[in-house]
Order: sequence, then C-alpha cells, then structure tokens
Amino acid sequence: MQRLPALALSIERGTPDVPSDGCFYLLRNGDVLTRSKSLRTAQKAWREVIDASGWTPPTPQQRTSEEMLAAERAARDRDARNEYWHSGRRHSW
Repeated sequence: MQRLPALALSIERGTPDVPSDGCFYLLRNGDVLTRSKSLRTAQKAWREVIDASGWTPPTPQQRTSEEMLAAERAARDRDARNEYWHSGRRHSW
C-alpha cells in the first residue's frame, strides 16, 4: 500500500477497502479513481493526480551546525554503548 495523507490518496491491493481481484486501485477519499493490473500503471496515475493537484512536499527544517553536531555526537555515543554491551564480556551475577 502506498499512501499520501495530505491528499487522501492511496494505492491499494488486497485491502478491505478494495476488491480482492489482484488489481491495484488508486483511491482518493475512499473513491476509486483508477483500477490497473500493474503497479507501474497505478503509480503513473498516482503521479498524474499529484502533479494536477499542485501539491509539493513540505521543505525539511534546516538545522544549525550545533544541532547537527549534537545529533552526530548522540549517534556515536549510542553506537559505542551498543557495541560495548553487545560484544563485551558476559556479566554473571
């Protein structure tokens, strides 16, 4: 299943919302826009609907260099901690 909640758009196959005939259905607000036998055709129709709507994904929020360094540091600390506990000696009580 492929979904775009911002447009209430989805490609579904084998879900309770569509018939179980093996086809791919392009739905918008629960209404069937297209039915196709191939995923590629359904995705082409998906792209056409998105292009016609004028929708664009929101731009990601820019982080400062300090925020990026803090995130990198936290990731390295987490990796080091996981490495220690997963490859270190087994502790027995």
